[in-house]
Amino acid sequence: MDTRYVKKTLYCCYSLYILENCEIRTICNLPDNVFAKAGHLSTILLGRKSKRDIKTTYLRIPKNKIDHFKNTYQADVEVVERNTFYEAKGYSFRIPELKEVWDYCTHFPKLKEYVEIGRGIEYKSGLDIDDIMRHTQFAGSKLGFYCYEEDTLIERLPTLVWLNVSEKTVNTYAKGMICQPFILLNRIRSSRTPWRLRAWIDFEGHPCGKAFLTVVSSKKISLYAIWALLNSPFANAYTYDHCTAQDNNEGILKNIPVNLEYNDLSKIDSLAKEYFSLDSEEYAFRDIQSLNEDKMQCLLAIDAEILRLYNLPPRLEKKLLDFFEGVQRRGVAFKFERYYPAGFDSYIPLNIFISEEFKHSTVENITKWVEENRTPAVIEALKKATEDFQGE
Repeated sequence: MDTRYVKKTLYCCYSLYILENCEIRTICNLPDNVFAKAGHLSTILLGRKSKRDIKTTYLRIPKNKIDHFKNTYQADVEVVERNTFYEAKGYSFRIPELKEVWDYCTHFPKLKEYVEIGRGIEYKSGLDIDDIMRHTQFAGSKLGFYCYEEDTLIERLPTLVWLNVSEKTVNTYAKGMICQPFILLNRIRSSRTPWRLRAWIDFEGHPCGKAFLTVVSSKKISLYAIWALLNSPFANAYTYDHCTAQDNNEGILKNIPVNLEYNDLSKIDSLAKEYFSLDSEEYAFRDIQSLNEDKMQCLLAIDAEILRLYNLPPRLEKKLLDFFEGVQRRGVAFKFERYYPAGFDSYIPLNIFISEEFKHSTVENITKWVEENRTPAVIEALKKATEDFQGE
């Protein structure tokens, strides 16, 4: 019998027993490396054996707020009904932090309706690394991807090596033998932060090892659009909020809500192509600071277009983007730690916030315009407008 199935069954039984026989007063989620001998994420449950039906205080302490919690014992708190745990899959005590966002998107199709996701090549156990990959060509080898490299940018590709693809060494090819353009995705998480995913476009189609997942478009959705989606804050937050394991689970990825098929994706395609072009030789001699600024603005525009597909209420979109506040984005060569300035509390959708119209509508710009255009006619017009407003 599959040990994973046994573990899941036992977990469900234990969780159900606790729900039926205990009152859970507090659940406190902690980040990794909080305790001296525990490098993984930790959760503390406080309760007692009792049949009383009480609400549970649910605390979340992310990595970037752990010092504040240590000093003040203050954290983001949510009060949860017991039924919430009964309704969770496997009677889980884990509640996604952005549950309100995911509930809003339940009516959208899932990513699996547009793409096929699979694992890379699994090799037989007991092999030396030289039997699997080398930096020079050898019998039975093909150029492909084997190692996930932390510093690989999303507009480039991991290092190509010569992979042994002969049947003597391979346990299962899975979806690792690709002979067409596809999206290469890291199976090992990119970091412990919400930026878990890093997607690349392989325009040629190379084999890859088990450190990667392969994503192939099945409904003529462009690879640029899929690349933009998988690198977006939406896909990263969804994966982080649903996946507790170190690996990016393909089953969770397949269920990412999407809204691709009946929307115009041409702007996303053109922006993605522009982002790739900024890494070309044409821009190799440009000032690195201004080039990175252009890349950041282009990436912001891509993220904004992806979010427009979901048409989230402004409050929920702001909540989603604030999820990444203070966390450095992975796969980029420039500083990208937030979408909105620190302390910005207005619910402004990202596509509006980064628009030229919004940038020019600041108090400073309006004041500057008034000073530059302070003529008797303008003063009289403003005076009349004020009188009319007060008259109402």
